[in-house]
Amino acid sequence: NVSSFFTSTTSTYFGHQLQSVEGGFVFTNSTHEYEYFLMARNHGMSRSLKNPAPYQNPDVDPCFDFNVLGNNFRNTEINALIGLLDLKRAPSIHRARKSLYKLFYDSLKDTKSLLRADPTFNHCPFCLPVLCDNIDQKKSLMEYCRAQKIEHRPLISGNLLHQKVYKKFGSASDFANSEYLHHNSFYVGLHPKVKPKNIKKLTNTINNTLS
Repeated sequence: NVSSFFTSTTSTYFGHQLQSVEGGFVFTNSTHEYEYFLMARNHGMSRSLKNPAPYQNPDVDPCFDFNVLGNNFRNTEINALIGLLDLKRAPSIHRARKSLYKLFYDSLKDTKSLLRADPTFNHCPFCLPVLCDNIDQKKSLMEYCRAQKIEHRPLISGNLLHQKVYKKFGSASDFANSEYLHHNSFYVGLHPKVKPKNIKKLTNTINNTLS
């Protein structure tokens, strides 16, 4: 997720690429944004910074100088320990996921109906995405996943303008690509311990459904 030209984020929610149960990381090469996020994490207080002087308000005590609106996002030592331990497992997890994704990619028929990222790209996939021609194909495959107890989800969240909280920002029908993904796509979770035979079983079902 990219929040600006300088800054990106990643979640460490349980089940994602890395985990600390909750929380995440902010990556930035901007000193200004680094200082902003550091204050925002700690109630918005300038005392969070190594050099708070440029932000301090002379009218208030520096111990409680709220420079920006903030929250209290501070994970526990247990979360940190879990995250540090998971970092050691990261290379093996990435290798396993990339290998399983390549098997998924190679086992699918060469058809425009499938949403596939090239496995030679330098990325570590967290899911197996499927893009169908129509909603009936999608329903059929999702019913298969439910029957087989295969974890699956809509492709991220589809067209957000269908959500009540975002309806005021526009009409979903104005965004044809998002609409197509909303109605015709889903993804299957890619756990690093999934058996190759199960990948093959899934791809055979996808190929037969979309043929």
